[in-house]
Amino acid sequence: MNKIGILKNSLSGFSLDQKLQIKELGRPIPDLKIEKQSGSGQKSRCRKFNKNVYDKNSCICGCEETNKLFCFVCVLFGGDETWSKKGTDDLIHIWDKMKTHEKSKVHMNNVFSFSILGKLNIRTQLNSAYRNDLIKHNNQVDKNRYVLNKIINCIRFCGAFELALRGHDEKENSENRGIFKELVNFSAELDNELKVHIQSAKLFEGTSKTTQNELLECMLDVYHEEVKKEIANSPFVAVIADETTDVACEFQLVIIFRYLCKGQPVERFWRFYVPDGHDAKSIAACVLNVVNPLLDQNPNKLIAQSHDGASVMSGELNGVQKIIKETYPLANYVHCYAHQLNLIMTSACSVNKQARIFFHNLSGLCSFFSTSPQRTKILDEIVNRRLPRSSQTRWNFQSRGVHTVYENRKDLIEVMDNIESTSRDSSSINQASGYKLKLQDTNFVFWLSIFHKIMPHVEIVFNQLQKVCTDSVKVKNDLENFEAAIQTIREQMDSIIDDIERV
Repeated sequence: MNKIGILKNSLSGFSLDQKLQIKELGRPIPDLKIEKQSGSGQKSRCRKFNKNVYDKNSCICGCEETNKLFCFVCVLFGGDETWSKKGTDDLIHIWDKMKTHEKSKVHMNNVFSFSILGKLNIRTQLNSAYRNDLIKHNNQVDKNRYVLNKIINCIRFCGAFELALRGHDEKENSENRGIFKELVNFSAELDNELKVHIQSAKLFEGTSKTTQNELLECMLDVYHEEVKKEIANSPFVAVIADETTDVACEFQLVIIFRYLCKGQPVERFWRFYVPDGHDAKSIAACVLNVVNPLLDQNPNKLIAQSHDGASVMSGELNGVQKIIKETYPLANYVHCYAHQLNLIMTSACSVNKQARIFFHNLSGLCSFFSTSPQRTKILDEIVNRRLPRSSQTRWNFQSRGVHTVYENRKDLIEVMDNIESTSRDSSSINQASGYKLKLQDTNFVFWLSIFHKIMPHVEIVFNQLQKVCTDSVKVKNDLENFEAAIQTIREQMDSIIDDIERV
């Protein structure tokens, strides 16, 4: 145990019993092979290491691995790098250097710390007031930990049920100070110790914005350490990178790990990130910055990767999966089930500029009604059927929206006319006029007709691929049938265009 290579990592990492054992074993005094040439010509002298050096100074010790001399107490407690980390082999000036080192404050403190190691502090033995202060301090620490635990549990409760931590108005006279603050107050009514703390605390109540953020960061740090341990013990790991938007519609990238923990597959959230850009290189760089520190020692442990974003994420040439696979060759790409296949197909079609514009207009049309009760009422009166509400994620398209708009296009034009005539809201009139023109636009009707025929086949192949009892042969047949159906639609393009022109 008393080897310099082990002790240089800091004595604080050892238990008390190990520290006492190190002290009992004493400093290592190996016979080093150090030779130093001094002078030149006839005055040249060769100095060799002599073990008598250890007898002349009680702190000097040696390291066989580096073949250098160290200060034993400074290695244990830290200090001048020359004597605690790097070591010295200068036999010519060693005594001058040692005398200078022994006069340093750090060295003297280390000698004192080493001498009292394992002994009771004299203040503890003689000063009862000090002992009482220590007991009082420890009791206060226990109380603070108890209160902090209650506040952390309130934060966890809000997180588990996706409840906001901040209220709109948290003033004392507010009728609604927010769920978190009211939850803490409710807990205080059931816990007298927490109640006393909140009423008497001047510096830390635990409900301020800054405190909440600091607690969340601390909780995340502890959580990350546990996940790192699980990943280190797992034979294989998979990474999932998913694009999403927050309530402010800001783009975020969430990274998730999947691996085996005690023989069971688990999925662990890592954290949200904001990449430098939305292109494949920026997203891949963000993912690699997270994965590299965890798996740099064993790159073959990453055996799978899964992403969303059909155009950016899964490209064969320049996609994220291709870039990551250059660093982690066994990280095979797997389709992400977090987004259904019909949504992936829709996004893939959006590579075409006109198709992308069509989907955005269609999504906006669905949201136009789902966000206004007045507009929905007019829609119900005329169409007698509501449009499906658009999802709030960036995958904001539902295939049934295509069918609904296609089947009720003329009725929707009538709805827009009604809104233009009766609404007093300038925004509603402006949007209704725009969507009316879109519903009458030949290009919009063309794409609406095309996807009205395509999306049913997408839904069919999606349902077939997600069956538990499916196999590779059946998957191949299903995909071939899907390709044949799309080819049939392509061959019918002339008749589809004729139908659109008649409309």
